[in-house]
Amino acid sequence: MEVNIKKAVKMFFSKSSFEMIYFEAIANALDAKATQIDIVIQGSRDKNKQIEMQNLVLQIQDNGIGIDGVRYEKFSKLFNVEEQSHKGLGRLVYLCYFNKVKVETVFGNVNKRDFIFSDDFDKKQGNKTIACPYQPNGTTFTMTDFVMEKLHKTEYISPTYLKNSILEYFYPRLYKEKTQHNNITINITSIIDGIKVIEKIATEDIPNLFTDEQLSALIGREAHFVFVSKGRNNTMHFREIGKYIDSIVYDNFDENDIYRLITGRFIEK
Repeated sequence: MEVNIKKAVKMFFSKSSFEMIYFEAIANALDAKATQIDIVIQGSRDKNKQIEMQNLVLQIQDNGIGIDGVRYEKFSKLFNVEEQSHKGLGRLVYLCYFNKVKVETVFGNVNKRDFIFSDDFDKKQGNKTIACPYQPNGTTFTMTDFVMEKLHKTEYISPTYLKNSILEYFYPRLYKEKTQHNNITINITSIIDGIKVIEKIATEDIPNLFTDEQLSALIGREAHFVFVSKGRNNTMHFREIGKYIDSIVYDNFDENDIYRLITGRFIEK
């Protein structure tokens, strides 16, 4: 069944936070084996110092493998889904906030594909590719024509806020990349009225969640497990800890096994 894009956006993402745009784009970039992701937010303020949303431009670029024929086919068919499932519709969140998303992608270091992702997206526009020998692979999403009158939070375009938000959301994945010695950099830049603010996330700077001794104790199923929290008031619940461990330490461990393992053995230093 072919889903009407405009209706799908309203059905699945009418209450989605603006942050989900970043999360979706970063997740896709990491899936495409990107090692560098650049987020650039450009805009201006009116005489009352409010952001002029009609001038807001959001660009997210990565150096992943690009959208080749197979990936483009998957992209184009993301609307053919079962009604009870959101899977495959993630990038529709872009259209919750922007009417137009220009996509430029290079794959195989020799081919380039450009297309516009919008409510009236037509797969045919991206079927054509052009030769661009020796160009680096990667994909750029440029989002324009903001849909709403204002953002729920202006922090959503603040590099400092976004750095913390992205770190929190992607910590398990970035930590795993760090443990596998994969260097990933996420640059976040805002340029509002010519004033530039830059923040950076690098896997090498990701703090360790556990010491080597703690990891050894966990994997070896020893009697005690020590988790060093940021402070008693910020301690995560057992279930939350289980999710983190399951994501970054022992992929084939069931979350419930982790939960049972550490329940009753939680000691705060």
